[in-house]
Amino acid sequence: MSGRQFRDYHLLLDEQASPLFDMTDIAERVPKVGGATLRSTRSLRS
Repeated sequence: MSGRQFRDYHLLLDEQASPLFDMTDIAERVPKVGGATLRSTRSLRS
């Protein structure tokens, strides 16, 4: 990426990446502490 909108795109991508990183971090920690993670959308069905 380059050009006049570089900074705007950079800030937008940082804003979007932060919550995704947080979700991934949590998903990786759950099994380490003995929790169960969702393995597929079928896991959501009761």
